[in-house]
Order: sequence, then structure tokens, then C-alpha cells
Amino acid sequence: MWAVRYTFGRYGAWTNKKNKFLKISLYFLEVFCYNNIAVKFRKENRPCNMQIWFIGRTLASQAEETGSTPAICLKKTVNDCLFLFRESKKSRRKYSAFAGIKRRGKPLVHESARGILRGKEQRMISSTANAQIKYLVKLQEKGAARREDKVYVCEGRKMFGEVLTCARESIVKAYFAEGFIAEWGSVPENMAHISGIPYETVADHVFGEISRTVTPQGVLAVVRQPEYHLDDLLSEEQAALRLLLLENLRDPGNLGTIMRTAEGAGISGVILSRESVDMFNPKVIRSTMGAIYRMPFVYVPDLAAVAVGLRQRGIMVCAAHLEGSVAYDTVEYPRRTALMVGNEANGLSDKAAQAADLRIRIPMEGEVESLNAAVAAAVLMYETYRQERAGKANRAKI
Repeated sequence: MWAVRYTFGRYGAWTNKKNKFLKISLYFLEVFCYNNIAVKFRKENRPCNMQIWFIGRTLASQAEETGSTPAICLKKTVNDCLFLFRESKKSRRKYSAFAGIKRRGKPLVHESARGILRGKEQRMISSTANAQIKYLVKLQEKGAARREDKVYVCEGRKMFGEVLTCARESIVKAYFAEGFIAEWGSVPENMAHISGIPYETVADHVFGEISRTVTPQGVLAVVRQPEYHLDDLLSEEQAALRLLLLENLRDPGNLGTIMRTAEGAGISGVILSRESVDMFNPKVIRSTMGAIYRMPFVYVPDLAAVAVGLRQRGIMVCAAHLEGSVAYDTVEYPRRTALMVGNEANGLSDKAAQAADLRIRIPMEGEVESLNAAVAAAVLMYETYRQERAGKANRAKI
């Protein structure tokens, strides 16, 4: 650290090309460590200022040749020049002050360096008191806030990759931990993949406060909520329509698992009672493993009334019930079928069960009274899927 300060102070008054590259290199070092740097210099035979000047010159030339940004070129260049990086808020304050300095009417820092240093994507949030951090915490904890702004938070590399692939246009802003972006962002292909998406860099300790996982993966995003309507799920053009109706489901993990399983079993859509757990609860989002971006769903005020409406449309409604008259695997399900599953503790209400065409049960041995709601839903969904596949095979033979 002393070497850089000494060099900068001794040669800072120079206005020649070497001085310009010296200052450029310092800004690039700051950008790479996202405004928290301390530089420990490893001496070789060349003086300090010559090595720093070499970094600036190399970065500028690499950026021009590759069409990339100097920040992306930085990591390899710095490693070649034997620099080590650590955090230092004092250094951030000192060197950030030079961003606006001009000498002889011209910016002292190259425009590409100024753009990166002051660019929206390169700021680092280092305090839990930041308004954006408070807003993220609010979105994660309060369903009312998510409903009001019609957004939600997805967290983790898997979920972020899924939303980039399936709902890129819905991303409002991404947030990366400084450790994550230092590693992941050093690969040009990764940065190109998020081109055009606004993002913020967050200090690691701050990211730990907004994360809702035991081991934060360093990435989360605010995403706009998708909007579906009941009529969208009930297309008359679909020869095969298999729906899942959920009444008063309370457990976020169960709902996320059901959504994931529903996609795997080829379910057309999920209809939930209004009292069910919020689909955009962080635990639900994680449990879906990306299925939330592909599986249509809608909340309704009266699930029993919807079941009656489905029957009027020629859709067979089967309710999972402990007092079901037939076993689930003895029923021949038509291609347009709706399965109804109830609350984890109490099952389906009498009103909902009475609205169904048929009550079915899952046979069980031992003293077990019922299955987990997600498990029961999976058993029923895959039975209808098995029959649909068998029907396709038979139709293909004909």
C-alpha cells in the first residue's frame, strides 16, 4: 500500500503521458475491487511507477484490441504484474476523489475509466442502512409489499440463471455480492450474458443481511411478477388439459415442490385459493427451482365455485379425500381433468369436496393417516401423466 501512495504522491504532479496512465491504473484497481482496495506491492527490479504505468498502458491496449472493457481485462493484467488486493475504505476515499480532476482543460482520467468508476452498475452498496437494502428486506419479509409493487426477489445462481433464460425482460435489477462479481464477473462471457440488465454490487457483509439462505450464493434479483388469468388456463383449443387445484395450502416448501412437480408431470396450470401461501414467498421461489417461470398459476377467491365452473366446461374434477370412494389408480382419467388437493392439516373443506365429480383416495398401509400435501399431489399428478402417456402410445399405434 505504501508503495502506491508514495509513487502517486511523488509523481502526481507530472502531466505527461506516464502520469495519465499512472492515474488510469489506480482507477482500474479501484474498479476491480469495487471501491474497496489496498494494494500490497511486490517489488521486482523495475521501480513502482513503471509497473503501475505498465498496467495502465496494457489495460488500454487490451480493451481496444478485444473490444471489451478495461475492467474485464484487469484481472489477468494485474496478476501478471504481481498485485494483491484487499479491502481498504481509506483508499477508496482517497482515490475516488480524483475522478473529477481535470488538468489543462482535459479529463485526467480516460473516459472509459471514468465511465466504469462512476457508472451505475459499478457502485458498491456498503451499508445496511442503504434504501435499496431496506427495500429488498421489505420485499423478502412482507407479502403486502410484493403485491403492492408487483415484484418479488429470487436468490441464488440457479434461480438467477433460470430467470435470465425464461423471463429476462422481467428483471428489474440484479444485486451481486462483491466476492461473487469478482469471481463470476471476471469471465467475459458471464458479463456479456447480463448485458443490458441494471445491477448493483453489494459488500459481502451487507449481502449476508439481505440473503435468506444459510449459505448465500452472492446473487439475487428483483423480478416483476407474471400475471395470468383463469381464462388463459382454460383454453378450449387444448385437447389435453390437466389442472391442479390447491385449497388453503400453507407451507411454502410444499407449494414450491408442487409447482416443480407439476411442471415435471406436464400439468397445464395451477389454481389456488386466495388463502393459500403467497407464490412469491422467498421459500416458495427457491423450492420451485425455476418452475415458477414456466408454470402458469392463478389465485381465485372461491375454489369451490371454480370447480363447479370447470365441470360445466366438461372438465372432470377429482378431489383427494380420506373418505374417497375409489382408489386413485383405479380411475380412468379423461384428457381434460382437474385434481384437487387440500390443506396440509385439514385436507379439503366440505364445500370444495362437494363441488368435485369424484372423491379419490390414496391407499396406505400401517397407521399413517395421510400423506404430505406435496407427496399426495405428486402421486395423483403422475398417475394422470402415466395415463396420458399410455394414451399417446395407443393413439400412435392406431
